[in-house]
Formats: sequence, structure tokens, C-alpha cells
Amino acid sequence: MEKAKVIIVTPGGSFFRDPHVRAFEKCGYACITFDSRHGIIYSSLFRGASRRIPLLKYFKKMKLDALNRNLLRMVVEEKPKYLFAQKAETIYPSTIDLMNKLGTTTINFYNDLM
Repeated sequence: MEKAKVIIVTPGGSFFRDPHVRAFEKCGYACITFDSRHGIIYSSLFRGASRRIPLLKYFKKMKLDALNRNLLRMVVEEKPKYLFAQKAETIYPSTIDLMNKLGTTTINFYNDLM
């Protein structure tokens, strides 16, 4: 019998990624990870420049559009039971709606270290 799957969406270098994977695996799930924040648009230099150069906001939107398409493609291909996202600010509400319609339950974890 194939294990139920969970897609774990985290920033690639997140401290929380591996503990989340281990926790889901311990509960019997097959885990697939998806890096939600990689590339130059997340650098502090890009963020600062995009405040002054409007064209850079267009490139950021293109990157986020592609990220959401890739994530949705992964959900269609893998058919996970759950999508567990850490800091899901890069995932559009419309993408979450589509995933829910495909039968994937979405969970967002936003850690607050304060």
C-alpha cells in the first residue's frame, strides 16, 4: 500500500524544514519538499531596488506566478493528501483554492519567534 503524501513548502534554507519532514515521516507520510523562496527576488538588494525601480516588481510577479504554477503542477502530479506550508506568503489564495478543489488539504504554519 502506498503511503499518503504531504508536500512540505518551505524556504529552502529554513531551519524548520527537516524537523517538519521528520515529523510527517514519523506519522507515516511520504514527504516531498518544495522551495518557496529561492532566487534573487528574495535578496535584500533586490527588495531595496524594487522599491525604486517599478519594472523590478514586474519581474517579482513573474517569478511568483511561475512558483505558483510549479507548485500546482506538483500537486496535480503527486496528489498529496496535505500541503503543509511554512510562511505561505508566496502562495496565492487562488492557488490554494485550486489545490483544495483537487482534494489536497492545505495547512499554513507561520512561526513567530517573538
